[in-house]
Amino acid sequence: MNPTVKAFSVGFIYPLGTKNFQNFSQLFLKQREMFITRATKVILFISAVHCFSLWAGEPKSADAARHGIALAYNMQLDEAERIFNGLIARNPDDPQGYVLKSVVYYYRYLFDQSTTEIEKQFIKLAKTGIDRAHKRLAKDQNNIEALFYAGTAHIYLAALHGEQGNWLQAFWNGKKGIQYLNRTVEIDSTYYDAYFGLGVYHNYADVMPKLVKTASRLIGVEGDRRQGLYELKLAAEKGIYARAEAAYFLGKIYAYMEKDHQKAFECFRFLSTLYPKNAGFLLDLGESLRRNGKLDEARDIFVAALQIAGEDEFPIFVKLAHYRLGNVFYEKNEYEKAIKRFRDALEYKAMAANAVEKIDADASLKIAKCHERLNQQKKTQSSPDK
Repeated sequence: MNPTVKAFSVGFIYPLGTKNFQNFSQLFLKQREMFITRATKVILFISAVHCFSLWAGEPKSADAARHGIALAYNMQLDEAERIFNGLIARNPDDPQGYVLKSVVYYYRYLFDQSTTEIEKQFIKLAKTGIDRAHKRLAKDQNNIEALFYAGTAHIYLAALHGEQGNWLQAFWNGKKGIQYLNRTVEIDSTYYDAYFGLGVYHNYADVMPKLVKTASRLIGVEGDRRQGLYELKLAAEKGIYARAEAAYFLGKIYAYMEKDHQKAFECFRFLSTLYPKNAGFLLDLGESLRRNGKLDEARDIFVAALQIAGEDEFPIFVKLAHYRLGNVFYEKNEYEKAIKRFRDALEYKAMAANAVEKIDADASLKIAKCHERLNQQKKTQSSPDK
Protein backbone atom coordinates (compact mmCIF):
# COMPACT_ATOMS: atom_id res chain seq x y z
CA MET A 1 0.00 0.00 0.00
CA ASN A 2 1.38 3.38 -0.94
CA PRO A 3 1.87 5.80 1.93
CA THR A 4 0.46 9.26 1.37
CA VAL A 5 1.90 11.88 3.57
CA LYS A 6 0.14 14.81 5.00
CA ALA A 7 2.84 17.37 5.32
CA PHE A 8 0.98 20.53 6.04
CA SER A 9 3.64 22.93 7.22
CA VAL A 10 1.82 25.98 7.97
CA GLY A 11 4.23 26.63 10.46
CA PHE A 12 6.93 26.48 11.31
CA ILE A 13 7.61 29.21 9.27
CA TYR A 14 7.03 31.84 11.83
CA PRO A 15 7.67 31.96 15.54
CA LEU A 16 4.92 30.48 17.68
CA GLY A 17 6.78 30.45 20.95
CA THR A 18 7.97 26.94 21.76
CA LYS A 19 5.80 25.73 18.92
CA ASN A 20 7.96 27.23 16.22
CA PHE A 21 11.06 25.45 15.03
CA GLN A 22 12.85 28.69 14.35
CA ASN A 23 12.02 29.75 17.83
CA PHE A 24 12.81 26.50 19.43
CA SER A 25 16.02 25.99 17.61
CA GLN A 26 17.03 29.21 19.29
CA LEU A 27 15.63 27.98 22.58
CA PHE A 28 17.57 24.75 22.31
CA LEU A 29 20.88 26.30 21.40
CA LYS A 30 20.81 29.63 23.19
CA GLN A 31 18.52 29.21 26.19
CA ARG A 32 19.49 25.92 27.72
CA GLU A 33 18.60 27.21 31.14
CA MET A 34 14.87 27.23 30.34
CA PHE A 35 12.47 25.76 32.87
CA ILE A 36 11.35 22.16 32.48
CA THR A 37 7.68 23.04 32.05
CA ARG A 38 8.40 25.35 29.12
CA ALA A 39 10.84 22.89 27.61
CA THR A 40 8.40 20.04 27.82
CA LYS A 41 6.17 21.89 25.40
CA VAL A 42 8.98 21.64 22.91
CA ILE A 43 9.15 17.87 23.26
CA LEU A 44 5.46 17.55 22.61
CA PHE A 45 5.43 19.91 19.68
CA ILE A 46 8.36 18.16 18.03
CA SER A 47 6.35 14.99 18.15
CA ALA A 48 3.22 16.68 16.90
CA VAL A 49 4.47 18.62 13.93
CA HIS A 50 6.00 15.60 12.27
CA CYS A 51 2.69 13.86 12.12
CA PHE A 52 1.10 15.94 9.45
CA SER A 53 2.67 13.15 7.43
CA LEU A 54 -0.26 10.81 7.01
CA TRP A 55 -0.68 7.85 4.74
CA ALA A 56 -3.47 7.89 2.21
CA GLY A 57 -4.67 4.39 3.00
CA GLU A 58 -6.73 2.43 0.54
CA PRO A 59 -6.11 3.05 -3.18
CA LYS A 60 -9.60 4.51 -3.70
CA SER A 61 -8.90 7.23 -1.17
CA ALA A 62 -5.31 7.90 -2.21
CA ASP A 63 -6.04 10.46 -4.92
CA ALA A 64 -8.51 12.36 -2.78
CA ALA A 65 -6.12 12.39 0.17
CA ARG A 66 -3.27 13.62 -2.01
CA HIS A 67 -5.48 16.37 -3.39
CA GLY A 68 -6.49 17.43 0.10
CA ILE A 69 -2.88 17.41 1.20
CA ALA A 70 -1.84 19.64 -1.71
CA LEU A 71 -4.63 22.07 -0.85
CA ALA A 72 -3.49 22.18 2.77
CA TYR A 73 0.10 22.82 1.71
CA ASN A 74 -1.16 25.78 -0.26
CA MET A 75 -3.05 27.04 2.78
CA GLN A 76 -6.47 26.30 1.30
CA LEU A 77 -7.70 24.71 4.49
CA ASP A 78 -11.44 25.01 3.87
CA GLU A 79 -11.06 23.19 0.57
CA ALA A 80 -8.85 20.56 2.18
CA GLU A 81 -11.39 20.04 4.92
CA ARG A 82 -14.10 19.40 2.35
CA ILE A 83 -11.95 16.70 0.78
CA PHE A 84 -11.38 15.04 4.16
CA ASN A 85 -15.12 15.25 4.91
CA GLY A 86 -15.62 13.28 1.72
CA LEU A 87 -13.18 10.62 2.90
CA ILE A 88 -15.10 10.28 6.14
CA ALA A 89 -18.44 10.05 4.36
CA ARG A 90 -17.19 7.34 2.00
CA ASN A 91 -15.53 5.27 4.70
CA PRO A 92 -16.67 6.21 8.21
CA ASP A 93 -14.84 3.23 9.74
CA ASP A 94 -11.43 4.37 8.44
CA PRO A 95 -9.38 6.53 10.86
CA GLN A 96 -7.71 8.35 7.97
CA GLY A 97 -10.29 11.04 7.26
CA TYR A 98 -10.82 11.88 10.92
CA VAL A 99 -7.12 12.26 11.64
CA LEU A 100 -6.41 14.27 8.50
CA LYS A 101 -9.22 16.62 9.38
CA SER A 102 -8.16 16.80 13.04
CA VAL A 103 -4.74 18.09 12.04
CA VAL A 104 -6.36 20.92 10.10
CA TYR A 105 -8.18 21.89 13.29
CA TYR A 106 -5.04 21.55 15.38
CA TYR A 107 -3.25 24.16 13.29
CA ARG A 108 -6.30 26.35 13.25
CA TYR A 109 -6.19 26.21 17.03
CA LEU A 110 -2.54 27.29 17.03
CA PHE A 111 -3.36 30.25 14.82
CA ASP A 112 -6.59 31.32 16.47
CA GLN A 113 -7.38 30.70 20.13
CA SER A 114 -10.18 33.23 20.35
CA THR A 115 -12.78 30.47 20.65
CA THR A 116 -12.90 27.05 22.31
CA GLU A 117 -14.95 25.53 19.49
CA ILE A 118 -11.88 24.83 17.34
CA GLU A 119 -10.19 23.02 20.23
CA LYS A 120 -13.30 20.96 20.97
CA GLN A 121 -13.65 19.94 17.34
CA PHE A 122 -9.99 18.91 17.18
CA ILE A 123 -10.27 16.71 20.28
CA LYS A 124 -13.45 15.08 19.01
CA LEU A 125 -11.90 14.26 15.63
CA ALA A 126 -8.64 12.98 17.12
CA LYS A 127 -10.42 10.70 19.58
CA THR A 128 -12.72 9.41 16.86
CA GLY A 129 -9.69 8.60 14.72
CA ILE A 130 -8.11 6.71 17.62
CA ASP A 131 -11.33 4.78 18.19
CA ARG A 132 -11.52 3.74 14.52
CA ALA A 133 -7.86 2.73 14.58
CA HIS A 134 -8.30 0.64 17.74
CA LYS A 135 -11.21 -1.23 16.18
CA ARG A 136 -8.99 -2.19 13.26
CA LEU A 137 -6.13 -3.16 15.54
CA ALA A 138 -8.49 -5.41 17.51
CA LYS A 139 -8.89 -7.42 14.32
CA ASP A 140 -5.27 -7.14 13.20
CA GLN A 141 -2.66 -5.88 15.66
CA ASN A 142 -0.20 -5.37 12.79
CA ASN A 143 -2.50 -3.15 10.72
CA ILE A 144 0.16 -0.64 9.75
CA GLU A 145 -2.17 2.20 8.86
CA ALA A 146 -4.20 1.82 12.04
CA LEU A 147 -0.97 1.94 14.04
CA PHE A 148 0.17 5.05 12.24
CA TYR A 149 -3.10 6.95 12.61
CA ALA A 150 -3.47 5.99 16.27
CA GLY A 151 0.05 7.23 16.91
CA THR A 152 -0.54 10.44 15.02
CA ALA A 153 -3.74 11.28 16.87
CA HIS A 154 -2.13 10.59 20.27
CA ILE A 155 0.83 12.82 19.42
CA TYR A 156 -1.42 15.74 18.51
CA LEU A 157 -3.43 15.30 21.69
CA ALA A 158 -0.14 15.32 23.60
CA ALA A 159 0.82 18.59 21.94
CA LEU A 160 -2.49 20.18 22.86
CA HIS A 161 -2.27 19.07 26.49
CA GLY A 162 1.33 20.24 26.70
CA GLU A 163 0.37 23.66 25.38
CA GLN A 164 -2.29 23.89 28.06
CA GLY A 165 -0.05 22.63 30.86
CA ASN A 166 -1.85 19.30 31.35
CA TRP A 167 1.43 17.43 31.74
CA LEU A 168 0.12 14.04 32.85
CA GLN A 169 -2.16 13.79 29.84
CA ALA A 170 0.55 15.19 27.62
CA PHE A 171 3.15 12.61 28.62
CA TRP A 172 0.67 9.74 28.48
CA ASN A 173 -0.47 10.62 24.95
CA GLY A 174 3.10 11.29 23.87
CA LYS A 175 4.30 7.91 25.06
CA LYS A 176 1.42 6.13 23.33
CA GLY A 177 2.03 8.03 20.11
CA ILE A 178 5.73 7.20 19.94
CA GLN A 179 5.02 3.53 20.66
CA TYR A 180 2.57 3.31 17.78
CA LEU A 181 4.88 5.10 15.37
CA ASN A 182 7.90 2.97 16.26
CA ARG A 183 5.78 -0.14 15.76
CA THR A 184 4.82 1.15 12.30
CA VAL A 185 8.45 1.26 11.20
CA GLU A 186 9.24 -2.09 12.82
CA ILE A 187 6.61 -3.75 10.65
CA ASP A 188 7.82 -2.26 7.40
CA SER A 189 11.26 -0.63 7.34
CA THR A 190 10.74 0.46 3.71
CA TYR A 191 7.99 2.91 4.58
CA TYR A 192 10.43 5.72 3.92
CA ASP A 193 7.89 8.44 4.52
CA ALA A 194 7.56 7.24 8.11
CA TYR A 195 11.21 8.07 8.80
CA PHE A 196 10.37 11.73 8.52
CA GLY A 197 8.67 11.94 11.92
CA LEU A 198 11.29 9.81 13.62
CA GLY A 199 14.04 11.94 12.12
CA VAL A 200 12.51 15.16 13.40
CA TYR A 201 12.17 13.77 16.89
CA HIS A 202 15.59 12.14 17.10
CA ASN A 203 17.34 15.24 15.83
CA TYR A 204 15.70 17.79 18.08
CA ALA A 205 15.61 15.56 21.13
CA ASP A 206 19.39 15.26 20.92
CA VAL A 207 20.01 19.01 21.12
CA MET A 208 17.60 19.71 23.95
CA PRO A 209 18.77 21.08 27.28
CA LYS A 210 19.74 18.47 29.87
CA LEU A 211 16.49 18.76 31.82
CA VAL A 212 14.45 18.29 28.67
CA LYS A 213 16.43 15.23 27.66
CA THR A 214 15.60 13.76 31.04
CA ALA A 215 11.93 14.48 30.42
CA SER A 216 12.07 12.89 26.98
CA ARG A 217 13.49 9.70 28.46
CA LEU A 218 10.37 9.48 30.61
CA ILE A 219 8.38 8.78 27.46
CA GLY A 220 10.96 6.28 26.27
CA VAL A 221 12.64 8.21 23.47
CA GLU A 222 16.33 9.02 23.21
CA GLY A 223 17.72 11.71 20.97
CA ASP A 224 20.31 11.04 18.30
CA ARG A 225 21.12 14.00 16.09
CA ARG A 226 23.14 12.04 13.54
CA GLN A 227 20.45 9.38 13.25
CA GLY A 228 17.80 12.07 12.95
CA LEU A 229 19.57 13.75 10.06
CA TYR A 230 20.00 10.39 8.34
CA GLU A 231 16.29 9.63 8.71
CA LEU A 232 15.25 13.03 7.42
CA LYS A 233 17.51 12.72 4.39
CA LEU A 234 16.19 9.22 3.78
CA ALA A 235 12.62 10.54 3.76
CA ALA A 236 13.59 13.45 1.52
CA GLU A 237 15.36 11.22 -0.99
CA LYS A 238 13.26 8.04 -0.98
CA GLY A 239 9.94 9.07 0.47
CA ILE A 240 7.00 9.25 -1.89
CA TYR A 241 5.01 11.98 -0.23
CA ALA A 242 7.13 13.11 2.71
CA ARG A 243 9.78 14.74 0.56
CA ALA A 244 8.40 18.23 0.92
CA GLU A 245 7.99 18.01 4.68
CA ALA A 246 11.42 16.45 5.09
CA ALA A 247 12.90 19.23 2.96
CA TYR A 248 11.17 21.76 5.20
CA PHE A 249 12.66 20.42 8.41
CA LEU A 250 16.06 19.93 6.82
CA GLY A 251 15.87 23.59 5.83
CA LYS A 252 15.12 24.52 9.43
CA ILE A 253 17.98 22.42 10.72
CA TYR A 254 20.41 23.86 8.17
CA ALA A 255 19.29 27.40 8.97
CA TYR A 256 19.12 27.39 12.74
CA MET A 257 21.34 24.55 13.90
CA GLU A 258 23.90 23.83 11.19
CA LYS A 259 24.06 27.51 10.20
CA ASP A 260 24.32 26.47 6.53
CA HIS A 261 22.10 29.15 5.03
CA GLN A 262 22.81 28.18 1.43
CA LYS A 263 21.43 24.67 1.96
CA ALA A 264 18.51 26.17 3.85
CA PHE A 265 17.84 28.47 0.92
CA GLU A 266 17.81 25.52 -1.49
CA CYS A 267 15.27 23.68 0.66
CA PHE A 268 12.93 26.66 0.98
CA ARG A 269 13.24 27.58 -2.69
CA PHE A 270 12.17 24.05 -3.57
CA LEU A 271 9.15 24.30 -1.27
CA SER A 272 8.04 27.77 -2.33
CA THR A 273 8.22 26.69 -5.96
CA LEU A 274 6.05 23.63 -5.30
CA TYR A 275 3.54 25.51 -3.13
CA PRO A 276 3.46 29.15 -4.25
CA LYS A 277 0.40 30.01 -2.18
CA ASN A 278 2.06 29.11 1.10
CA ALA A 279 3.18 32.44 2.56
CA GLY A 280 5.05 30.59 5.27
CA PHE A 281 7.42 28.92 2.83
CA LEU A 282 8.11 32.30 1.24
CA LEU A 283 8.81 33.81 4.64
CA ASP A 284 11.40 31.13 5.33
CA LEU A 285 12.89 31.59 1.87
CA GLY A 286 13.25 35.30 2.53
CA GLU A 287 14.75 34.69 5.93
CA SER A 288 17.40 32.38 4.46
CA LEU A 289 18.30 35.13 2.00
CA ARG A 290 18.50 37.70 4.77
CA ARG A 291 20.80 35.49 6.79
CA ASN A 292 22.94 35.09 3.68
CA GLY A 293 23.27 38.87 3.54
CA LYS A 294 21.11 39.20 0.41
CA LEU A 295 18.92 41.93 1.85
CA ASP A 296 17.39 43.28 -1.36
CA GLU A 297 16.36 39.81 -2.50
CA ALA A 298 14.99 39.05 0.94
CA ARG A 299 12.98 42.26 0.88
CA ASP A 300 11.37 41.31 -2.44
CA ILE A 301 10.46 37.85 -1.14
CA PHE A 302 8.92 39.27 2.04
CA VAL A 303 6.84 41.70 -0.02
CA ALA A 304 5.59 38.79 -2.12
CA ALA A 305 4.78 36.84 1.06
CA LEU A 306 2.88 39.82 2.41
CA GLN A 307 0.73 39.95 -0.72
CA ILE A 308 -0.08 36.25 -0.40
CA ALA A 309 -0.63 36.46 3.35
CA GLY A 310 -3.24 39.16 2.81
CA GLU A 311 -5.39 36.55 1.14
CA ASP A 312 -4.81 34.01 3.89
CA GLU A 313 -7.04 33.26 6.84
CA PHE A 314 -4.08 33.41 9.23
CA PRO A 315 -3.24 37.03 10.07
CA ILE A 316 -0.03 35.99 11.82
CA PHE A 317 1.61 35.71 8.41
CA VAL A 318 0.86 39.36 7.70
CA LYS A 319 2.24 40.38 11.07
CA LEU A 320 5.41 38.36 10.56
CA ALA A 321 5.93 39.67 7.02
CA HIS A 322 5.88 43.26 8.30
CA TYR A 323 8.21 42.31 11.14
CA ARG A 324 10.75 40.65 8.87
CA LEU A 325 10.63 43.52 6.42
CA GLY A 326 11.41 45.73 9.38
CA ASN A 327 14.46 43.58 10.11
CA VAL A 328 15.67 43.93 6.52
CA PHE A 329 15.38 47.72 6.58
CA TYR A 330 17.00 47.82 10.02
CA GLU A 331 20.02 45.94 8.69
CA LYS A 332 20.13 48.22 5.65
CA ASN A 333 20.26 51.21 8.04
CA GLU A 334 17.01 52.51 6.55
CA TYR A 335 15.59 53.28 9.95
CA GLU A 336 12.50 55.26 8.92
CA LYS A 337 11.30 52.39 6.76
CA ALA A 338 12.15 49.92 9.50
CA ILE A 339 10.11 51.88 12.06
CA LYS A 340 7.11 51.88 9.73
CA ARG A 341 7.26 48.12 9.23
CA PHE A 342 7.75 47.39 12.91
CA ARG A 343 4.78 49.61 13.75
CA ASP A 344 2.70 47.79 11.14
CA ALA A 345 3.65 44.54 12.82
CA LEU A 346 2.65 45.90 16.22
CA GLU A 347 -0.68 47.21 14.97
CA TYR A 348 -1.63 44.06 13.11
CA LYS A 349 -3.57 41.86 15.52
CA ALA A 350 -3.28 38.10 15.44
CA MET A 351 -4.58 35.46 17.81
CA ALA A 352 -1.64 33.08 17.70
CA ALA A 353 -0.55 32.29 21.23
CA ASN A 354 3.07 33.20 21.97
CA ALA A 355 3.85 34.46 18.48
CA VAL A 356 2.43 37.90 19.18
CA GLU A 357 4.44 38.34 22.35
CA LYS A 358 7.75 37.52 20.69
CA ILE A 359 7.19 39.66 17.61
CA ASP A 360 5.80 42.60 19.56
CA ALA A 361 8.64 42.55 22.09
CA ASP A 362 11.37 42.53 19.47
CA ALA A 363 9.60 45.04 17.21
CA SER A 364 9.23 47.46 20.12
CA LEU A 365 12.90 47.08 21.00
CA LYS A 366 13.97 47.62 17.39
CA ILE A 367 11.81 50.76 17.11
CA ALA A 368 13.62 52.20 20.13
CA LYS A 369 16.98 51.34 18.60
CA CYS A 370 15.95 52.91 15.29
CA HIS A 371 15.05 56.18 17.02
CA GLU A 372 18.32 56.09 18.93
CA ARG A 373 20.32 55.70 15.74
CA LEU A 374 18.33 58.35 13.91
CA ASN A 375 19.04 60.75 16.77
CA GLN A 376 22.72 59.90 16.57
CA GLN A 377 22.69 60.61 12.83
CA LYS A 378 21.02 63.99 13.40
CA LYS A 379 23.59 64.93 16.04
CA THR A 380 26.41 63.93 13.72
CA GLN A 381 24.96 65.98 10.87
CA SER A 382 24.34 69.04 13.03
CA SER A 383 27.71 69.04 14.80
CA PRO A 384 30.31 71.47 13.39
CA ASP A 385 33.27 70.00 11.56
CA LYS A 386 36.32 69.60 13.68
